[in-house]
Amino acid sequence: MKRRIFSSLVAALALALPLAGWSQAFPGKPLKLVVPFPAGGPADAAARVLAEGMSAQLGQPVIIDNRGGASTIIATTLVARSPADGYTIGMVENAFAINHVLTSMPGGEAILGTAKLPYDTFKDFSLVAQWGTLPLVIIGRPTLPAADFKEILAQGKSQPGKLSLGTLGPGNPFSIGLAWMTQMSGAQFTDVPYKGLAPATQDLMGGQIDLLITVLRSAKPLVDTGRAKMYATLAASRSPEFPNIPTVAEHGLPGYEVSSWFGIIGPAGLPKDVETRLSDAIRKALAEPSIRERLAVAGTDAKFGTPAQFQAHLQTEVTKYQAIIGKFKPKAN
Repeated sequence: MKRRIFSSLVAALALALPLAGWSQAFPGKPLKLVVPFPAGGPADAAARVLAEGMSAQLGQPVIIDNRGGASTIIATTLVARSPADGYTIGMVENAFAINHVLTSMPGGEAILGTAKLPYDTFKDFSLVAQWGTLPLVIIGRPTLPAADFKEILAQGKSQPGKLSLGTLGPGNPFSIGLAWMTQMSGAQFTDVPYKGLAPATQDLMGGQIDLLITVLRSAKPLVDTGRAKMYATLAASRSPEFPNIPTVAEHGLPGYEVSSWFGIIGPAGLPKDVETRLSDAIRKALAEPSIRERLAVAGTDAKFGTPAQFQAHLQTEVTKYQAIIGKFKPKAN
């Protein structure tokens, strides 16, 4: 009798073990990717392409959750407070580093609108992967009289604040890029903050603002069709797509270079196997030619970085922005 009971228990356990292992496999349900921008802009478009690529690799839907505002702090806080199971991950960009710098420097709270982040940048997240870069440019409304960027800077000096320039608000590389340009050139512009590039672009074409810092490939169709003028690139070198358009640095601002990058984070304490699964899914997705091509259309250059590489990049970015922001005091919006 005892032998029969023991055999029955062993058989039941053998049946249960595969089921238990299967229920714990990751991912076993859809994932949520929190995007810190509203729907419709180039960053959102790129995130949706990545989400599709990840979904194909993971075998589960990756659903976009748009949480724009507060210099990406709303979205990033949501990720920090989510369960560390890999089912809620977040997209971050330069503001992830800039926000950290601003809240650790005197006067930074006046710029960012908060004296303290609701999370610790280096302790409350798992860095999953880097996945893209965005070349930035300055474009103008089609009716703007200035023929080139030299005239833009000249007007910014002779008529301070007359020209309005759209950015994505304090703590963003777009706004930091404008403030750095102002400090180096002496030209003054009225910074008009937006929650996303889509509404900013509409206002530019409608004449509500004069200039806009935006991503290169989003600007190209506007320039090609005469709906905007291209004035300068914020990159260190000229774009092959616009070889006749100078860099900001070429206008007497040596060393000026601003670009944007994307990464994926999760809450602190992600299990190592989950972090690796997510990172591998991103790496494999970015290796797909169709994904790379669609990201390029959305304005993003695919560029993968491992968790360790992402960690090193984040520290480098923080050091860079500490040096840049330390030279000037951007205006609060």
